[in-house]
Amino acid sequence: MRRVYVVDDDESLRKALSFVLKGLDCDPVPYPSAEHFLTYVPHNEPGIVLLDVRMGQMTGLELQQRLIDTGIDWPVIFLSGHGDLEMAVETMMKGAVCFLQKPVRREKLKEALDRATALSETKANQRQAAYDALSSREKQLVKLAAQGVAMRAAAERLGIAQRTAEFHKASAMRKLGVHTITELTEVLKDVKI
Repeated sequence: MRRVYVVDDDESLRKALSFVLKGLDCDPVPYPSAEHFLTYVPHNEPGIVLLDVRMGQMTGLELQQRLIDTGIDWPVIFLSGHGDLEMAVETMMKGAVCFLQKPVRREKLKEALDRATALSETKANQRQAAYDALSSREKQLVKLAAQGVAMRAAAERLGIAQRTAEFHKASAMRKLGVHTITELTEVLKDVKI
């Protein structure tokens, strides 16, 4: 059962979407605002984010950017009753799976969810392949880095020079396509170690 985070400030729409999603064999988890989602979403439970464009303080576009900035690479599907072509293009350029107009038809929503699921599985397979291609030393160092262990301490633990540890960590991060420890941590959640 795929988890779908429904982020919309319209309570009746959240309830209606949750009802439809249950009928599509999904596990809907509703949030009344972008801020509420950021505060309470369990980061260790990836899912599809079904996101309204216009909400209270933080817009859907701002939430999408926040997810990108924090390395959370979950599929995003936008919903809007006020969308235009420029807005749709902007969301897609930032990685959204699709942009649907409200009211959304059940078939269109199912197609979007299927695309999001396929995209998520493809990314997970690519991440696993990239992780599997790391050397054993690189795997040791990214695990330690993700746990917050400084490279100096990691080098001491492994009996290697700090410079060597930093080189292997940088090489592994490049191979995994990540730039920050936050992104690295997200990738390691998705792979079988």
